[in-house]
Amino acid sequence: MHYFGLVLLLSLTSGCVSPRLDGHPALFATVPEPIVPLPTVTPFGGKPEARRAYLEGYYLGYLAGLAGNQSLHYDYRSPSLITVAHDMGCTTGSNDGYTARRKQQHKLLMDQTQR
Repeated sequence: MHYFGLVLLLSLTSGCVSPRLDGHPALFATVPEPIVPLPTVTPFGGKPEARRAYLEGYYLGYLAGLAGNQSLHYDYRSPSLITVAHDMGCTTGSNDGYTARRKQQHKLLMDQTQR
């Protein structure tokens, strides 16, 4: 099951209540935050706001790709450099995250077959 699917399922079954941290173990306390390897070079190196938007999009796209989701939807009603940078980052991040997911699955499969 995909990580985001699990989160959605648990959110729906728990009545969309946030995990409690006051004396009760948090629902996702044992789930580590995935490490997203942000690119050091972007197509928007000379434009700090666009670079920031690209990296934000990359981060979100990578997480989506890591969860197996590559069907991203963009809103082009008000295209701007920031919007384009974000969408480019999201697309690249999604592809990279999906590739990382496939590598993890392959490694897991190889480890299981060697036992």
